[in-house]
Amino acid sequence: MAEPTNVSFWDHLDELRKVLFKALAALGIVSIAAFCFKDALFDFLLRPRQMADTAEALPMISTQLTSQFSAHLKAAFSAALLICLPYWLYLAFGFLKPALYPNEKKAVGRVFAASYLLFLAGLAVAYFILFPFAYRFLFAYRVSESVLPFITLDSYLGTFTTLSLLMGLLFELPILVWLLAYLGIVNRQLLRKYRRHAYVAIITLAAIVTPTTDVFTLTLTSLPILLLYELSVFIAGRTEQRRQAEA
Repeated sequence: MAEPTNVSFWDHLDELRKVLFKALAALGIVSIAAFCFKDALFDFLLRPRQMADTAEALPMISTQLTSQFSAHLKAAFSAALLICLPYWLYLAFGFLKPALYPNEKKAVGRVFAASYLLFLAGLAVAYFILFPFAYRFLFAYRVSESVLPFITLDSYLGTFTTLSLLMGLLFELPILVWLLAYLGIVNRQLLRKYRRHAYVAIITLAAIVTPTTDVFTLTLTSLPILLLYELSVFIAGRTEQRRQAEA
């Protein structure tokens, strides 16, 4: 097994500077490109509102002179972050690669790829399932019939971003469990022992982020997370077996 290459601190610092420059340059270029495709960008962002079947009820509004321009900037920057993320992971892997053993290179590469794919899966669940149902419920909710729900663009994008980020991070659960199992902090027996507690916590969380009385909506939201937990149990078991084999 080859040893990691010995490189001086200043060489590492110079390489890190190059990596950061490439990452920021990519972010700037993609942000400008996303800003130029305004119609396609906002067609994509506003489509969940149409999925909720409330788009024609009342128009969306902006209450400040700079609201739409600032929303355009934020949306373009957020889209650029998502698009650049795999390239950043590639740069990070290239920076870490000389310091890794061959078996570690494969593990890190797989973790980076799985992390990004799971994050995209979480965003997809939020985009196609969670946010449309949450928007429909919150739009229809009334404290009084005299209060009309005029939704601002900032409020819409803020809620959309928060829910999407929450689901994206929540879908990283298998990666977190793999890391904890690799470090010997959790194992399959522990996850099985607290399975019922985890199920209750997951369903409660799903009920909070989708505040509806619709059982179908609650099931659609909680089922992917429950499946992720079972996947985490499987991953913990495989990781434990591998640790025992290497010991």
